[in-house]
Amino acid sequence: MSGQYVGFLIQKHLYQNLKKGGQAPKSIIIQEEAARENSLIPCYFPFKHLSAGRDQVLAIVRKNGIYQEKIIQVPRVIYNREWSTPGRDRKIKYLTKKGVMIFNEGNYLKKYKFQALLEKNEEFRRHLPETKIANAQNLEYMMKKYNQLILKPDHGLVGKGIHKLYQVNEREWCLTFQFKKGKNRSWQEFRFTETIPKILQQLVENNFYLIQNLLPLATYQGSPFDFRVATQRNGTGHWEVTAIIGKVAGKVTF
Repeated sequence: MSGQYVGFLIQKHLYQNLKKGGQAPKSIIIQEEAARENSLIPCYFPFKHLSAGRDQVLAIVRKNGIYQEKIIQVPRVIYNREWSTPGRDRKIKYLTKKGVMIFNEGNYLKKYKFQALLEKNEEFRRHLPETKIANAQNLEYMMKKYNQLILKPDHGLVGKGIHKLYQVNEREWCLTFQFKKGKNRSWQEFRFTETIPKILQQLVENNFYLIQNLLPLATYQGSPFDFRVATQRNGTGHWEVTAIIGKVAGKVTF
């Protein structure tokens, strides 16, 4: 090998797994095969190990078949496998100014912007839920038009912060959401009639949330499920489906 490192920004839990000697996922194995073919040494580190003004980083490097922590020079080429956030973007900009080449630099598109892009396509548009930026006026409009709604943060992952609002009968509505107390989380329900509860008012007034009508889903053993279809450009530049992942809701979730 030439001894030159190629860096991979990875999630904290994956870094800890490699550090503890856990089995490397298929994606890591493929990356290492490609690195060997190009006489490079792959190294892995999370965003928090990067600091502005420092040219070194604590990384995981495989040596003699074992993953070990090692302080190395920040690689000249880094592939970002993590979500970008404002804080992380600042670190990326600092690195690029220092001459480091970052691949997959901007990899997170806010939901409302993504929705607007899809709505420009007539073929997609008829399959999309109606989407409004959350405020008091839009909430009232959507509640009059639909009997089941989803409220979701414009910037978020893995279902965090999602609320379900549905009509129980002609007068009563129910807000379902995840409540966090300490380290524990549980699903809560709040029923109301005419007056919008304070928790819902604060949600639409103090956060950038979206309101959508709930799309009906097929169920498996009584629980709704959906599919995530991953599409990527292949080596020739053409789009192809690379994975289809099924997700089934838990018994108390939606």
